[in-house]
Amino acid sequence: MSSLPQVILRTVQVCGSKIATRFNGHTRTWVEFQERISCLAGGLHGLGLKEGDRAACLALNSDRYMEFYFGVAWAGAGKILKKDLRAVYWEGQDRNVV
Repeated sequence: MSSLPQVILRTVQVCGSKIATRFNGHTRTWVEFQERISCLAGGLHGLGLKEGDRAACLALNSDRYMEFYFGVAWAGAGKILKKDLRAVYWEGQDRNVV
């Protein structure tokens, strides 16, 4: 079974210059998409996110939301979907909310 980073890297090898995302008039290739999500993963690690931690993003659907979704997975952390964010916050499961 392949991990998400392996799937993205393989897609970059095969379709690197093809369009990965298109939103509000701007496009990104698979190479650009992979660079952005790996950079985001590094930034999240720099902020203290560790493998197995959870991260949430409260945003509308967009190319940046997709980058967040894949960047968090690239970092090895889990995602909390919008519908679950309120429950986690109020239950006190996560103390660090950025």
